[in-house]
Amino acid sequence: MDENKIHTNPKKNKTVLLGKEVENEEETRSIFIPAQVHNNNVLSYYKDLTCLILGSSCGILQLKAIEGLIFFIITSIISSSLYQISMINFGYINKGKKYTIKDFYEYPIRDIYLGDIGRNIATFTMMWCLLGALVTY
Repeated sequence: MDENKIHTNPKKNKTVLLGKEVENEEETRSIFIPAQVHNNNVLSYYKDLTCLILGSSCGILQLKAIEGLIFFIITSIISSSLYQISMINFGYINKGKKYTIKDFYEYPIRDIYLGDIGRNIATFTMMWCLLGALVTY
């Protein structure tokens, strides 16, 4: 039996979702694609703005080479963690059940921490170099 799919057990009239039996169909949560597209757009905006600010601060602090890379990695993990915590803590309650992060993103770790990583590195590096050069001269 594949535990990653939703299927119905004909003998018990219960639905099995990710290996757990669910009493009725109201307890299963569906994914609304336009809402997830909106959430990904909000996340992209947040990550772009964060990378601009962090790249600017790295340039102003005059961090060089590996120090700047470590600064990017640490601050990126911190900002992504804060975003995920805010999504979990300020989630809405639907019929007595609190939403989880899986209700907002299909693949939360991939979307929040690793999504658009190339774009984020480019944005960070651009602001790091620009402000580093402006502060130096």
